[in-house]
Amino acid sequence: GWESALLLVPWYLYLYQGDTRILEESYPNFKKYMDRLAAADYMNKNPSGWLGDWVPVSDKRMCPEAVIHAGYHYQDAKITALAARLLGRNGEAEKHEAAAAGVKKTFREKYVDPATGRVNVPRGTQTAASWALHQGLAGEKDRAALTEQLVEEIARWKGHVECGIFGAKAIL
Repeated sequence: GWESALLLVPWYLYLYQGDTRILEESYPNFKKYMDRLAAADYMNKNPSGWLGDWVPVSDKRMCPEAVIHAGYHYQDAKITALAARLLGRNGEAEKHEAAAAGVKKTFREKYVDPATGRVNVPRGTQTAASWALHQGLAGEKDRAALTEQLVEEIARWKGHVECGIFGAKAIL
């Protein structure tokens, strides 16, 4: 989402240019943002309007916002951990790696059926399945089941993508 640009822009600048100065300058804000995410109980209490799969074909089929939150939280924690390691802050890197693992675990407990490896959401299945794959929330053993679920969902909609901006990004 938009807030993740705080981490994504400096991270991609580092990747493209190889200069850690942007990470050194940005890292204090990375930490503040990660503290903010850690305090948000988005998995149990929807902070409606914060981040969702905007402009789906129908709001009645919108993926739960927590799915999108979890994907970005996981990605942001991974980037913060990588930046911390590059900057020699190994203790802080471990903290952010643990945060990422916690987000993934919570997501899987709430949204992934352990018997089938498929996402179990009331609506927005295309987004939920593709987002879990795209953002790394899927376990390696569940990738095939989620891919199959996504293909089935697209076929169910007669070959149409039935999602909003984040689902479309992940599917395409």
